[in-house]
Amino acid sequence: MSTLSNAILLADDDRTSNALVQKALTGAGLRVVELFSPGLLVKTMDQHVPPVVVLDPHAYAGKGWQLLIELRRDARYIPVPVICLMDGSDATERALAFEQGAQQCAAKPVDPAEMVARVRGVIAHRQQMARLFNSESRAMRRMPATRGAVRVPLMIDDVLYFKAERKTVYAYTEEGTYQVDATLSELEGAFGQQEFLRVHRAYLVHLPKVSGIVRGAEGTRVELGSVSVPVSRRQVRAVHEALHL
Repeated sequence: MSTLSNAILLADDDRTSNALVQKALTGAGLRVVELFSPGLLVKTMDQHVPPVVVLDPHAYAGKGWQLLIELRRDARYIPVPVICLMDGSDATERALAFEQGAQQCAAKPVDPAEMVARVRGVIAHRQQMARLFNSESRAMRRMPATRGAVRVPLMIDDVLYFKAERKTVYAYTEEGTYQVDATLSELEGAFGQQEFLRVHRAYLVHLPKVSGIVRGAEGTRVELGSVSVPVSRRQVRAVHEALHL
């Protein structure tokens, strides 16, 4: 365990790329543990929650994609930022990585300075998120947001739900829509599932704002005031349990 303390986990079986990442990050004073099999990532994270995971979705004969999904389904690992390594020219795969919960994507072959900057950036952002949500009383919590071209403090208790659209996350309130500087995974980890629940890949709902659940021809939806959002089939049970229905 001591050898894993604060170590960044590098989940890739590309030894050439790993050597570049390892050299860049250790040269910047960061600790790195390389994991050459998919089972090692799960086993290691069961013992140690790292500050960052660097993952190639194509690693382990393509099993890296499933690992990314598993990391975003396990509540213990939701707050952990993931940087995906991939072909920088493939916009479709980058979009898929973001949809599956990656915080950032970095191109292969790895640029050392870029990799250090990305890792340091996501660690700093995670620390900032933790301070943001732990520093104020529940009734007065705010987060920075943008409405139009204006930066404003958004009251968290006013949020009905968050929605991810590609790489951007929006907060929806009764008064309007705001853009926020966080991913759904970061928000989910910061708030906890007792307050905000991921009901769909693209939606995080504020449970105290839910007024009901409806089922129709297009599936299940949760109602939040005058609006409703879709619930994925695998999350229907979790929604009922969270609302004690």
